[in-house]
Amino acid sequence: MATYVDPPNRVRSQGKHYYSMWQTLFEIDTKYVPIKPIGRGAYDIVCSSLNRETHEKVAIKKINNAFENRVDALRTLRELKLLRNLRHENVIGLKDVMMPSQRKGFKDVYLVYELMDTDLHQIIKSSQALSNDHCQYFLFQCTMGAQDITGDDVRHLEELHSISVSSPSTPSSVPFASGFEDFSNLFTQEVYFETRSEHVV
Repeated sequence: MATYVDPPNRVRSQGKHYYSMWQTLFEIDTKYVPIKPIGRGAYDIVCSSLNRETHEKVAIKKINNAFENRVDALRTLRELKLLRNLRHENVIGLKDVMMPSQRKGFKDVYLVYELMDTDLHQIIKSSQALSNDHCQYFLFQCTMGAQDITGDDVRHLEELHSISVSSPSTPSSVPFASGFEDFSNLFTQEVYFETRSEHVV
């Protein structure tokens, strides 16, 4: 669960409040109320939250030390640029980017996404039997999302963790991570989707 905590050094930034989840400090805008952590990747932690203004549940992704090295910084930039321009029902929507309390010297990036119920990996792992109709439906939805993405000259490889599913079982591809070392042609090279495991609400 999300635990409300005091800010570091007891210095509160205007418009921010602080929560601890999985031994990680979240400094988020006061319009969001964290509910619980729902996923952890190599570079991030994701929690479900409630937007007080819209009363909508969202997922907040904290990218730790996003600028610690060049690869991580470019991964974060690519994710922002791509998701800002991709609009498709089968590609997870980027709803907000939280501005840091201090423009200079900030380390973490907070991105707000649509909240999905689970990911395809969890569905396949579950004891629930999948019919041929389920498989065809998931494959069709994934193909539709991939078609939209590749129409924007983005090539990618899928992982089961990177396909989130919401009720009524509509898969959406989730944000991008690095899969290559040469950044000279950043937005047309092969892109790997980032793993968002344990994304169950």
